[in-house]
Amino acid sequence: GSYSFPPTTYLSTSLPDTTAPTLSGMSIASNNTTNTLAKPGDDVTLTFTASEAIDTPVVTFKSGGAAVTDISVYSNTTGDTWTTVYKANANDTDGPVTYSIAFSDTAGNAGTPVTSGSGSVTTDTSIPTLSAVSISSNNANRSMATPTDVVTLSFTASEAIQSPTVTASSGGAAVNGNITASNTSGNNWSASFTADSNDTAGPVTYNISFSDTAGNAGTAVTTTTDSSRVAVVIDTDLPNKSSCCPSCACSFVSKVEFLQSLPSAKY
Repeated sequence: GSYSFPPTTYLSTSLPDTTAPTLSGMSIASNNTTNTLAKPGDDVTLTFTASEAIDTPVVTFKSGGAAVTDISVYSNTTGDTWTTVYKANANDTDGPVTYSIAFSDTAGNAGTPVTSGSGSVTTDTSIPTLSAVSISSNNANRSMATPTDVVTLSFTASEAIQSPTVTASSGGAAVNGNITASNTSGNNWSASFTADSNDTAGPVTYNISFSDTAGNAGTAVTTTTDSSRVAVVIDTDLPNKSSCCPSCACSFVSKVEFLQSLPSAKY
């Protein structure tokens, strides 16, 4: 009979896998409203696809040149596509997020580490602040506002911020006019309203709520930095001088004079 050596049952039907895998479709983004920014608590996701089946990759993330705080979570989402996610932390260094993907196929062939792709994310953990907060009226007396006078609050943010939310009250009641906030230049802002005859007379108080473009909320501001102040004065609140007889020794202090005589408290 015939005989073959080595026996065919011991012959391999496939050649060893010596091909190194590659990656494609690398993309990074944040789940922040602005997906190129990440504030503490946001998820940063890196997505990529391997040329063949690979073992769980190892991704090293850095933010601002320093290793990120959180541990990455890996998922083989479908086929040879993977995602790696980490959560931005308040202890991360501000700056651009970089990464390096180390990977090998199931046969142990190592691919060339990948460090670039599409998209970008910048970490922003800084809390914005306001400075140069001042309030004034366009009345001849800058600290007084009568109906139709415009009261303007101006301030400067420490970094780019979203449009702030400004509320204002006079005499303890919300003002009737609409409050309009405007980015006048750079990080300088103003918020204005027009005094109304239906407003309550008294000192103007306000609250400025604001967040930077990444969503980090600053501490609401309710006082000026220069002791400036404005009081709303309604005509009906002023004394009627004609009611004093010319021969009488009438003496009075109008509401305006009274408000102006108050100590320079920060309203």
